Amino acid sequence: MKKIYSKEIDCFRGIAVLAVIFYHLPNSLLPGGLQGVTIFFVVSGFLMAKNTIRDEKNRQFSFLHFYYKRIKRIYPFLLFSLVVFIFILGISNIRLIGNIRSELPSLIFGYNNWWQLNQGVSYFDSYFNASLFKHYWSLSVELQFYLIWPFLFIVIKRMRRKQVFYLIYTLIFVSILFSLFLPSTKAYYHTIAKLFDYVHIIV
Repeated sequence: MKKIYSKEIDCFRGIAVLAVIFYHLPNSLLPGGLQGVTIFFVVSGFLMAKNTIRDEKNRQFSFLHFYYKRIKRIYPFLLFSLVVFIFILGISNIRLIGNIRSELPSLIFGYNNWWQLNQGVSYFDSYFNASLFKHYWSLSVELQFYLIWPFLFIVIKRMRRKQVFYLIYTLIFVSILFSLFLPSTKAYYHTIAKLFDYVHIIV
């Protein structure tokens, strides 16, 4: 089955990448560049919903098929990047390897954002502090939504259109509340606070 592709989506992704890069440059050339992550989440939510609807129409949707495609797409790059990063760190500073052991399971199993919350890691502090891999938090959030989405899709399929709107707007409302009332670091990492980025595109 041909993949969904458009120049507009690639354009949004390019803007998101540049925004995040400029944010992390010295003196933060683009203070609002972190919103690039939001763009990534919105694009992921759009593609996730559209691909699932397409597979359903073609009678190709199943939990196994959905998860297999995501694992095949994400994990080869994830594992390769971790091996390369750990190798480079091992050469440059062997003492840093000890810090990786406690974090590695969260990177592989997709709960790194919660690990960082538990460790009190702030994304807005110095880039290398308690976590050497804190840029992986967004991938963990994405994996968590991939885990949830097939179940949500099955529920939505069985609902009337008006009920779907009520459900989505309720999720959006809860997500916004978390974003507003949690401390900035917790809101930035929190899965529920990022729910808005994924589900509002479904409407």
